[in-house]
Amino acid sequence: MHASLRSPTVHTPQTFSELQSILTRSEKFTYFAYGSEIMRQKDSYPAKDSAMEIISLSSIEEMKRFQRNDKIAEIGAMLSLEELLSVGRSILPKILVDTIKSFGGSVILRGISIGGCLASKKLVSYISGTLIALDAQAEIKFLKRKRLHSKWYPIRALFDKDGLKVQEGAIISRIRVPLETMLWQRFYKKGDFLTESSKALALSFIANHEADTLNSIHIVMTYPDKGIIFGRDYDNIFSSVRLPLDQEETKSLIDSILSLCEQSRNLSSLQRERTKGILNDIIYELNIETLNQSLGEK
Repeated sequence: MHASLRSPTVHTPQTFSELQSILTRSEKFTYFAYGSEIMRQKDSYPAKDSAMEIISLSSIEEMKRFQRNDKIAEIGAMLSLEELLSVGRSILPKILVDTIKSFGGSVILRGISIGGCLASKKLVSYISGTLIALDAQAEIKFLKRKRLHSKWYPIRALFDKDGLKVQEGAIISRIRVPLETMLWQRFYKKGDFLTESSKALALSFIANHEADTLNSIHIVMTYPDKGIIFGRDYDNIFSSVRLPLDQEETKSLIDSILSLCEQSRNLSSLQRERTKGILNDIIYELNIETLNQSLGEK
């Protein structure tokens, strides 16, 4: 073993008060939730930096709670995806349940927290995109003048072209998910988030589908290696159409979406083709449903 290797100092606060105390006297630290991101990084542990400190969040019970009322579910950021499925499968929006299940079996879900999905800096998770589509919010705790403060933000406001933007040392403590979701919600995935991140993508689509129109649309595309693409320009492309779309109209809509995507991201050719395929699937499903509604009215 390298002579300069040192075991880092590990802190395990049990309350936010204890966390505040640690933060006021620690200068260089890494947060540790379940550790899935740290453990997959080369040479991250053991540390060659003797000054490295790890703050484990696993003992803060407040960050493991799940509460709900008629309108929202409030999820502690340290709740694992497996635990979240267990307590929320019949409560949470179907699109979020489908997104969680897309990660794999219970062994994988047990080792990933929902807060860790949002906070990941190396790869952007599909859950981040779905939470943006759902207009979910996140509580951010941050140290200011040696005191721990809290503020709620729409998750869509926390992401830009470069990924998650929160101040250094801040943590995501809770997530609020609206339970009154749109009637039409779909999650599509191509490729594996972890093993082929440069080829993979997911698309979260939420809307109200009434007769031949869509409204209250949120379309969010997540590319693990390139970030999240979303915004009013993308939503408006779908809100301006009348269903069902013919072949020419479908091609025009897809070309418009892809053109906007490529203005902000350098997609690989495979990501582009996969995005096109998912958009085709969405329009096909919407066309079928529109025709079925029309026949049902006659």
